[in-house]
Amino acid sequence: QALASIRAWAAEAGLPNLADPIHLDVTQAEWPLERADALVNVNMIHISPWETCLALLSGAARVLAEGAPLYLYGPMIRAERVTAASNLAFDRSLRDRDPSWGVRSVEAITEAAALVGLAVERVLDMPNNNTSLVLRKQGSSAGRRATSLIRRLATRSAGSTQSGKDASATARTSRAP
Repeated sequence: QALASIRAWAAEAGLPNLADPIHLDVTQAEWPLERADALVNVNMIHISPWETCLALLSGAARVLAEGAPLYLYGPMIRAERVTAASNLAFDRSLRDRDPSWGVRSVEAITEAAALVGLAVERVLDMPNNNTSLVLRKQGSSAGRRATSLIRRLATRSAGSTQSGKDASATARTSRAP
């Protein structure tokens, strides 16, 4: 159903540089594409375990060309901003459904991204307390290091859904970690 919706939007846009959408399980070691000029991920990293975000970053580092973007969109917590009460409530409701889910911090994402050679280009506020995070692939050796670095980070952060930066701590301080 989601792929059909994406196809419909792409057809309406009529852009010649849009590839057909594919089903992609980011947690699989092999992705159904070898190279990508850009990757877009919308509203996934908060409704899946932290390890899924790490897998997305690792896979993106493997398939993106140097300088290519990974665009992330969804609710995120930012250390330099007061977190909206609605995002804190949303985080609590997600964790009530599944303790491994939750609104992720931009800082935790960018820390993990840096380990695999993805650097922050822009962080943008979006409507309804969402955030756009644009990462760019740096250097050609990053993809080769991606898997082992992400595994080490996942091991280090075992027991925490955000590499020690838990959104529930934000509820106590009203500020992002």
